[in-house]
Amino acid sequence: MLVLPDFGKPFDLACDASLVATGAELSQDGRPVAFHSKKLSPAETRYHVGDRELLAIFQACMKWRSYLHGNHCKVYTDHEPLIYVYTKPHLNARQARWLERMAELDLEILYRPGEKNVVADVLSRYGVEGTFETRGSARFSLGDSSVRRVVYEWLSVVAKHLDVDACVKGAVEALSRQLPIASFPCSKCGAIHGDLGKHARSLHTIHNCGVCGH
Repeated sequence: MLVLPDFGKPFDLACDASLVATGAELSQDGRPVAFHSKKLSPAETRYHVGDRELLAIFQACMKWRSYLHGNHCKVYTDHEPLIYVYTKPHLNARQARWLERMAELDLEILYRPGEKNVVADVLSRYGVEGTFETRGSARFSLGDSSVRRVVYEWLSVVAKHLDVDACVKGAVEALSRQLPIASFPCSKCGAIHGDLGKHARSLHTIHNCGVCGH
């Protein structure tokens, strides 16, 4: 749930960029204030990785300029060289232009490892090819570190119930014998077979997936 900004407190801004989009999360006291995601133009996709990451920061700062003006803001990026951008002796034209625009803001750029920059990472991967759909129009890949982290956390919860859920026990036994999930008799819903139709294929996929459930 988003919270209203408190202009008497500093802001935290987490930013990230992928090959397709930039993403950012504005927060205070660990609670989200707003989110931002923007697809890269064809020209921007050809930027050097450092320029794409700095572009993510620039876009977020310009979007929330009215929030950040007059307040200290810690900017988190998973591209470590950017923490030295203000002391870098040589800047290209676009870097100099972006930094000049951001000079009016009180920014402190800090490094945050990618596995901890989860929200901005997901927001920067909107529309990646070879992905699956989640609620709404966002699409994420199981190869993304942020999604893997969520899956691992979910599986750790599932593991706690392995000894008490007969249905899960059956699934684990079937997987250990390299059998399809639907081949064992589910004690709760029974195996699902046949063509479920266009609008129910997702249910069939989830039922038969080795890392999913009912």
